Amino acid sequence: MAHKYHIGFLGYGQLTEMAQEILPKLSWPDTEIQIINCTADTLQACVAQGRQNGCEVFVGGAANAAEFSRQGQGHLVEIPVGDLDYLTALHSTLEQGHRPAIVLYRHVHLPDTTVYERLLGKPITLLTYEDTQ
Repeated sequence: MAHKYHIGFLGYGQLTEMAQEILPKLSWPDTEIQIINCTADTLQACVAQGRQNGCEVFVGGAANAAEFSRQGQGHLVEIPVGDLDYLTALHSTLEQGHRPAIVLYRHVHLPDTTVYERLLGKPITLLTYEDTQ
């Protein structure tokens, strides 16, 4: 094998847990994936550490991807979250009797919650945050 790819997976919270559960089940002999638990606040230091460990490309969720791009950090693939993902989660929350909300980092693309409200027939709270504090 001439070249081994090194990918840094930038996760946080449940995304990191999901990656830790799924990645050991994958078998890519030419690829090593390093799971890096970080937030938008710690991203710069985490990416630097990932690069020291050989990571050439990074994968991340919306908040880390937005901050990564904003800082001009290099090559990143964003894990897409689309309308169907939001609607599925919101519907599940409503079925469980809870009041749904979407919480997003301020630099990410904000979904059109008015459409979700019309489709689901319930108000949807949209909360944005600037840092993890």
